[in-house]
Amino acid sequence: MLATTSPGTFQIDVDCSGDGWTLGVRGALDLSTGRELISLGMILGEGQPGIVTVDLSGLDFVDTAGLHAVAITCGLVRAAGGSPVVAGTSCPPVTRLLDALQGSGLTVELAALRAPVALAS
Repeated sequence: MLATTSPGTFQIDVDCSGDGWTLGVRGALDLSTGRELISLGMILGEGQPGIVTVDLSGLDFVDTAGLHAVAITCGLVRAAGGSPVVAGTSCPPVTRLLDALQGSGLTVELAALRAPVALAS
């Protein structure tokens, strides 16, 4: 397992097993830290990534920029022929953000996180 860290509490644990990868995202995922997740998506997209699971269960905080970084990462994996999976979407920071966006009356397009991206809790 490889761990990549940014200043502060953000960390991505990278694990390769079987036919795919798991990116365990921990800490705060926002505009400044989301770039690191996207960079990993770009690196994985250079090869044949297989199944790439972005696990959000370790997040303490996520904002719309962080959610956008997840969507971009999934798009990069899909463009390389991989199968992105978003796990840990039932963790409190993610559910709070999605609830707030729904409650605001905004139409939130999460197509990049839905089909063909598998959602797992």
